[in-house]
Amino acid sequence: MNMFHAVIIDDNFVDTDSDLFGQSLAKIESHGTACAKIFQAFSSHSKTTLLPVSSKFEEEITIKKLVHAIKQAREFRPDLLVMSMGTTNPLIIASLTEQIQQVIEDGVVLVCACSNENVVTYPASLPSVFGVRNEKLNILPEGGFSIVEHPCDGIDIISSFPDPIVYKDRPNMRRASNSLTTQYVGAIVSNIMIELGTKNRERIYEELKRKSIMKYFSSNYYEAVANRGKPADGGIISFCGKKTAALEIAQRLVFLFAEDGYCVAIAGQKLECNISKLHFSLSDFFSTEGLSLPKKISLLFRIAKIDLLLLLPDVETYPADIVISVGASNTSTSIQFVLDPDCTDNELELAYRFIRRNFE
Repeated sequence: MNMFHAVIIDDNFVDTDSDLFGQSLAKIESHGTACAKIFQAFSSHSKTTLLPVSSKFEEEITIKKLVHAIKQAREFRPDLLVMSMGTTNPLIIASLTEQIQQVIEDGVVLVCACSNENVVTYPASLPSVFGVRNEKLNILPEGGFSIVEHPCDGIDIISSFPDPIVYKDRPNMRRASNSLTTQYVGAIVSNIMIELGTKNRERIYEELKRKSIMKYFSSNYYEAVANRGKPADGGIISFCGKKTAALEIAQRLVFLFAEDGYCVAIAGQKLECNISKLHFSLSDFFSTEGLSLPKKISLLFRIAKIDLLLLLPDVETYPADIVISVGASNTSTSIQFVLDPDCTDNELELAYRFIRRNFE
């Protein structure tokens, strides 16, 4: 590997020469400044490009601007891209995920921050991206990190990096934000890449796992940190019938809901888990804990900003029609209707309107 090159994308960068760890710094001038200083303090390499999303301080950040910044970052041909930015709204991520996929195909390693709401975040929760969360429950020692091997929310690394403002003398040490912790983990990743001379994600992952403190983050952990205050129950549409036909109908319904601004997820006991499309495999949700289906569904509503869940059949059956039940995760009552798997767009539109009336 030639001279290692990292790019940090953030809102803006002001006064990056200030001592972030000094007692005199009472207020950080910008989010980007703090992020850059953390990365530079813990990374052993010398070449870092700071790429602001906005040209003005406190300017509104949009997905369009963020996508443009990622395109610019690709022009630098970096080895590592670190971002403490993203969105929790899957309805606006199409252009973002497309550009992230291009970065991955370029062979760039990505380290991205989970939202401070601790819910599914883009791009941090996407496959092939190292997602990072700060651990605030004192499970890990200060500065330690742990790999989550099968994260239900796509966040791979949890670290207990402390708040840098009080880090020096630690009079009242508290945990940092997910943003700053991501820069700390990003620096660790950069050091591993330089040490191993590789951009291979699997090799980096294995080295991270070797250096990490192995912990099991149970469903209780996610209940404690994810989306506090949000109701753990929401609308559910259950399907009975052939799985492949039910999945096809569910995907068509997701598109109709999205057109009206609703965020809908698809879940099944054995479904290919693809966070970017909000597909969740419930069999992977803490399988060793023996959680009930209602408990798993409750957790799903906590970790993802969704309005509705489409629940596919867990037993393969072959009736001529798909039976759809409209209810809620906290009640046994529901309204059922039957839909032909080969229904026309007009027939599906009528079914969608029926679901909307009963869902709302």
